[in-house]
Amino acid sequence: MPRSVFGLHHPACALDELERVTLPLDTLGRGAGGAVLPHDLHLRVLDSQRAAREEATRRKDSEARHARALSEAQERVVRAPDPVPLPPVPAGGQRCEVCHRRLAPELAKTRRHILC
Repeated sequence: MPRSVFGLHHPACALDELERVTLPLDTLGRGAGGAVLPHDLHLRVLDSQRAAREEATRRKDSEARHARALSEAQERVVRAPDPVPLPPVPAGGQRCEVCHRRLAPELAKTRRHILC
């Protein structure tokens, strides 16, 4: 997931923590690109951006750890052995219609074992 999702953006999302700061216009400095924030406010904005980047990194690392743990768990899953083919039925022999094991001649009329 890109870090920009967790960075500061406009417009803010509904659950973003916002802080409204008002200050007199004469406290703004002037720069080549326009108004410049006061030094202490500029530092607070930089701290907020740093915290957002750190949170994005933590989330990305957490997602990577989760994906790694999930793939490792899937590798450790014990797989059932492949079914063994049934032995051939002797000539004239029958198989149970439920479990497909050999059927005794006494059970030929019912075509299934007593417990099947």
